[in-house]
Formats: sequence, structure tokens, C-alpha cells
Amino acid sequence: MSEERKNNSTESIRLKELRIKLRISLNALYKITGVSTATLASIQKGSINYNNATLTTLSQAFGIEKNLFYDLTVAAPSREKLISALKKYVKQIGVDIDVKSLVSKSMTSFILTDYIDMGFLNTYKSTGQIIKEIAAEYNVQLKSPQTSKILLTKAADNNGALEKRPGIKANTNEYRRKR
Repeated sequence: MSEERKNNSTESIRLKELRIKLRISLNALYKITGVSTATLASIQKGSINYNNATLTTLSQAFGIEKNLFYDLTVAAPSREKLISALKKYVKQIGVDIDVKSLVSKSMTSFILTDYIDMGFLNTYKSTGQIIKEIAAEYNVQLKSPQTSKILLTKAADNNGALEKRPGIKANTNEYRRKR
């Protein structure tokens, strides 16, 4: 019988910190660990009971001790060490995945993709609203021109995740996740 753990804020904060540091999407982390994107998103939002095996899997993938999820006074490993740990984990479990290709180089692109994947863009929002929400949620300040360019690119992609419509203000756009 697996021990159920009630998520508390330290686990959700640490998971978010590690994913941001790595710039790895929920889907990429799922591909590596087998922990579903829904479970990862719920843990990160602090809204799920999960079992000890899930935390063990995540700890092994990130190359950290489980107690690091509970102790935010200890600094998380560097991005390079986390990438190295993921490569080691993938090799250990025998999965043929190129870890480097799953971690984003652009922080802005990663944050926007994660913001969409986490369900924050289910209604139309302006670029300014998106930037404010990201600043509050991720503690990251994005620049408007770069953010707009990435949003336009994602909206123009037929297989992309966004819909675009003209904004209330002249020469602006609003975006939402495709339904």
C-alpha cells in the first residue's frame, strides 16, 4: 500500500523552482519520468494528494534527495547539474531521449509555454495582462516586444496552442489557449 502525501507549499514551490531553472515543460518532464502532466501540474499548483513513489521518481530524475522538496532553505542545484542528473536518470532507466532537446534555451519562450500549459490562458488576455500574471506567478519580468513576438508566433502556428483576436486597444491583440 502506498503512502499518500498531502501536497504542501514546499513541494509545489520546489517543483516549480526546479522546472523553471531547467526550463523544462510539463510534457518533457512526463516523457522523462512517466509522471503524467496532469499530476505534475496538480502537484505544482498544490492541489493533489500524491504517493511517495511519485516524489521518489521526481527526486531521482532531478538528482536530489527527497528531503530537498521539503527544505527550501537549501539551494537547488545549478541548471547544469540538473541537466546532468536528468541525462543520468534517462540512461539509468533505459529511455532513448535527448534531454538537451527537451530543455528550452529561451526563458521567455519557456515561461510562456508553461503559463499556457498550466491553464492560465483559458480566457482572452492582452499581452500586458499576460506579462503581469507571469510576474506574479513566476516572479519573472518579461519584456513586452519579445513576449508579443512569441505570442504571435504561437498563434500563427496552425498546430499551436493559441488563438488570437484584435484587442480592445488599437493595434493590440488578445490571446487564449485553443479549445
